[in-house]
Amino acid sequence: MYNKNMVKPEAVKSWSVMFDEKKQSGPFCFMDSARDTMSIELLYLGYDANSTNLAELKKAAELLTSAKKTKNCQGFKPGVGGKNDVVAGRAVMAVVYNGDAERDIAKDPKKLGFSIPKEGSTLFLDLTAIPANAPHPDAAHKWINWILEAKRSAMLSNYNRYATPNQASMPYIILADLKNDEIYPSADTMKRLHSAKDLGSASRILDEAWTRVKAQ
Repeated sequence: MYNKNMVKPEAVKSWSVMFDEKKQSGPFCFMDSARDTMSIELLYLGYDANSTNLAELKKAAELLTSAKKTKNCQGFKPGVGGKNDVVAGRAVMAVVYNGDAERDIAKDPKKLGFSIPKEGSTLFLDLTAIPANAPHPDAAHKWINWILEAKRSAMLSNYNRYATPNQASMPYIILADLKNDEIYPSADTMKRLHSAKDLGSASRILDEAWTRVKAQ
């Protein structure tokens, strides 16, 4: 997410706007999420977003540490925190979730914008789950069925500006949102988006790289 008055749209087409100090346009912050943020560094360097290669993760950690130490970096914040900073003018750009950005962009489209850089980014999925030992699983199933009812599901997506996987609700989604590549990515945009994979025991390596970055 970025401030159009402070950052040129061409600049945010690449993650270099954060990683290359010469291309930074002002204060910015990364997302305080190991998988999301480390994936961005890996993609920028031309690696697999889910890489567990020690040498590749080391280079990604070094890149992030270097960017963190630039005068413009304000550190790591939750997605909503970074979004609030851009809206309030405390930052000119921040790594945020698209729905969080889109809700405020709708209020001030001349000032605020969102970009998925050419190197790519990550896909994410929110879900509703019922614990194995839930005391009232029948009630939980009823609630899930209720929230997934077509019109109700569409109302939720129209409000939070996140894409819905519920095909039955699609006829009730705001048409402008359906045409918005930043909410419902096109086939070309999807080629640049990557889902996080279960890294199993290898996740320890990524966690160590992230801890090293945060500690420096």
